[in-house]
Amino acid sequence: MAEPSFTLVQLRYFAAAAEHGSMTKASRELMVSQSAISTAVAQLKKELGVQLLLRHHARGLALTEAGRNFYQELLGFLEHSGELAESARRAGATVVGDLAVGCFTTLAPFRLPGLLAAFREQHPRVGVSVLEGEHARLKRALRVLRGAGVEPVIRHRTAGYETVRAMVAHGHGFALLNQRPSHEMTYDGSRVVSLALRDELEPLSVVLAWMRGARLTRRAQAFSAACRSRYARRAPEPGS
Repeated sequence: MAEPSFTLVQLRYFAAAAEHGSMTKASRELMVSQSAISTAVAQLKKELGVQLLLRHHARGLALTEAGRNFYQELLGFLEHSGELAESARRAGATVVGDLAVGCFTTLAPFRLPGLLAAFREQHPRVGVSVLEGEHARLKRALRVLRGAGVEPVIRHRTAGYETVRAMVAHGHGFALLNQRPSHEMTYDGSRVVSLALRDELEPLSVVLAWMRGARLTRRAQAFSAACRSRYARRAPEPGS
């Protein structure tokens, strides 16, 4: 069976059309004619022998099931094609480019600023953008209470770490947090008291995760190395 002979340009044009759901928007983003996008998508369909996009008069373009699978695989391929070109240009001398990093919301104030400063010092030509977010495992944190036969009375919910501390400082209850600030003052000047739990609990693990099977770019590898250097658990000294 002959290997398909599609080009990188065709793949990029298809990815833009799939992302925007429109040939017109894709052509504007890439600053090429709409016919160039349409021709590239048609040639890609011919080479692969499968329908990737469907045209809807009112809703624009929609990915077929095969198109969705192909598009997801293609994103990583295009990322690494850019990395390959970058590697050739710099000949392995400097790590450059953009890197997106996600961090657990309540962990970010304590760990992220220092890590980013250290990473920027080592790799000043990498632009890091950070997305802070919650994790489903937060819900399981309530088992600390339920394991002791206690059902919490929830007064308020918030994703903001400092909002929780301010609520407690103003007498709205108490909260269990997985990080302890270096001071007891809240943003509004109130004071909150931190008490350590007497129960034996597993220590908090700081992890760096990525999609299984994903091939890390050199930027991501450098960031991973910075994380390990700063936070990896060190082996105990002999006799300790």
